[in-house]
Amino acid sequence: MTAAGEVSGDCNVVDDNIMLGQVTVTDLPRDAQVEVVVNGLSNPMLSFAPTVRVSGGSRGTTTLSDGQPGIVETNGNGGDLIIDVYGVVILRSNLAAGATYSADFSVQVNQL
Repeated sequence: MTAAGEVSGDCNVVDDNIMLGQVTVTDLPRDAQVEVVVNGLSNPMLSFAPTVRVSGGSRGTTTLSDGQPGIVETNGNGGDLIIDVYGVVILRSNLAAGATYSADFSVQVNQL
């Protein structure tokens, strides 16, 4: 964001330098299927629609959209899953200069 309050550029998987967050999931069972879901959260000022890239599974990288469940198979060595979070922040109301705002997301990983 510029000093004038202008926001430009997408936070997408094209540029790894603008990732919003990274979540590492550890202690997973070996050769197991897990379901990964990432949901964007909204507040009165902002909403966030994430796109995530899940890596570390036995089948390479999986890309998921907001709320889309994805099945990932863990490696035989029980390695970690890395979830890189990108996305779009949507303004829902006028922002005030000098105020702090946040756009949040939740990550859910379920063993199948």
